[in-house]
Amino acid sequence: ATDGNGNVLVADQSNHRIRKVAADGTVSTFAGSGIGGILDGGVGGARFNNPWGVAVGPDGTVYVGDRYNHRIRKIFNGLVTTYAGTGAAGAANGPAGQATFQYPAAVAVDPSGYVYVADGHNHRVRRVRDGISYCTVGNKCYLPGVPNPQNTCQSCQPAASASQWTTASDGAACNDGNACTRSESC
Repeated sequence: ATDGNGNVLVADQSNHRIRKVAADGTVSTFAGSGIGGILDGGVGGARFNNPWGVAVGPDGTVYVGDRYNHRIRKIFNGLVTTYAGTGAAGAANGPAGQATFQYPAAVAVDPSGYVYVADGHNHRVRRVRDGISYCTVGNKCYLPGVPNPQNTCQSCQPAASASQWTTASDGAACNDGNACTRSESC
């Protein structure tokens, strides 16, 4: 992967490190102690276990498919943290900290910051969005504060009700032309 400064970041699998090739050709260790394992913390002491893929987000955050740890790792401001996955091999969906992967490989980031993971042994491409709770209608996700497209008397309030739509206050505009009341839906 390349970062905004023209550096190339490489997952150095067997050395359990992320390496950086600067524009002038200089190679250095970007993150990882070289000891296989799992350890979050400063980039010099952090441990990876066969990092497989690297991607750089629009804000410069580096994401790593940490294959044998069954996790997606995040490198930002000199720290390595677990971004998604519990460490147990599996295919569970859900919040990033509860989802499971099985030998994640390549990672990519779109301009909106969504991370896509080639989840190797699950034969799937998975999408992760860190730390954001949302509400759903069908297969679409909506962020907090967004009106429900099927019922504008409701808005997304996941912190208040575990990713559920919350009824708007009395008198709010409704998509059927009437005013909302707490006892009705549009």
